[in-house]
Amino acid sequence: MKTARVIKPHSSDNIIPLIIKLGEVLEGEKRETEWEGWLWCKTSVGIFGWVPEAYLKALPENRMYIATRDYNAKELTVSINQEVTILNEVASWAQVETVQGEVGWVPLENLDYATDSDSFLDDTNER
Repeated sequence: MKTARVIKPHSSDNIIPLIIKLGEVLEGEKRETEWEGWLWCKTSVGIFGWVPEAYLKALPENRMYIATRDYNAKELTVSINQEVTILNEVASWAQVETVQGEVGWVPLENLDYATDSDSFLDDTNER
């Protein structure tokens, strides 16, 4: 797993995240967004949210999709210099885990990857 440092804060305003299970059928549509590779979807119980197109397979019925994997749209609120572990990357977003164990999504542009020689120590600490 890769480690990253937050270089730009991200705030989550997603109160009820969309959660889908493998095999679940959703209604979806392309909508204009700054992020490529996402569909605006609605579950059978009326919860809306963005889902990566890579996690869906189109059905013969117009605007209907089936989930090809589990997905939780929970976004995280993160602060600059916070360290996270990248669990998954899709469509310019990363699913990350904080050192406190919280899991959620953050835009990749908000993260800086660590290299083998990187350390996320404070600049005031010696390496």
